[in-house]
Amino acid sequence: MKKIYVVAFVLVGVITFAAPAAAQKLVPAPASFIEPVFTLRSPSAGVRLMGGSRVTVEWDLIVDQAIVNNNWSEMELFLVTDAGVFLRITPQLSVTTKTFEWTVPNIGARAARLVLQVGIEGEGDFYNLPQIGTFSIKPSSLQIADVIVNSMARTPKAGEDMEITWTANNIDRSKGFDVMISYDRGAHFFKAGTTTESRFTLPIDEDFSGAVTVKIIGRSADGTKVASLLTPDVTFRVKSKDQQ
Repeated sequence: MKKIYVVAFVLVGVITFAAPAAAQKLVPAPASFIEPVFTLRSPSAGVRLMGGSRVTVEWDLIVDQAIVNNNWSEMELFLVTDAGVFLRITPQLSVTTKTFEWTVPNIGARAARLVLQVGIEGEGDFYNLPQIGTFSIKPSSLQIADVIVNSMARTPKAGEDMEITWTANNIDRSKGFDVMISYDRGAHFFKAGTTTESRFTLPIDEDFSGAVTVKIIGRSADGTKVASLLTPDVTFRVKSKDQQ
């Protein structure tokens, strides 16, 4: 089984979870500026979720009208756990969004919470708003359909081919895999291709350098889409041609 990416957390009396490093309070703000307030309605604190289940995430967000009216405002949700799991669970959302359909990852977590990030792209750092309280996740003993992106043997360079491979369990390979690529760390994806194999070759432009995030979408026997998790280790750094 693929090793889950681990980040450091701080324990102070009770379990607390580290916020993504880039998420801090927006500064400066006018005196009349309304500080964002995030209230998670579901999953509620204390509930136990089953890995592989489908749940509706619901929340309320009070945010200043200046953010709502800005065309560059954005919002995302992340999952963090006491075991060090940190993964993005949504694409970039409108700040007026209130619900999201989420497939709970098949992992074990005694204490997990959702963290909402909201702000304006290109204008300071983002607000980081953790859920109050925690919920737990129980891994399912059933045969869960999943797709796991494999690590790369080496860092690709611009002008080269990026060899992407993955492991699929309980997936109908005859329906093919969609290879999705993001150049903004998962905010937006485009389809690079479709294949029935567990590998894909992505040509890298000669002038490109930066981050490439990979998401593979397969389909279970009943046709349900199954996407690989957006853990930090599915974002790969591409070196420029002159980098060693």
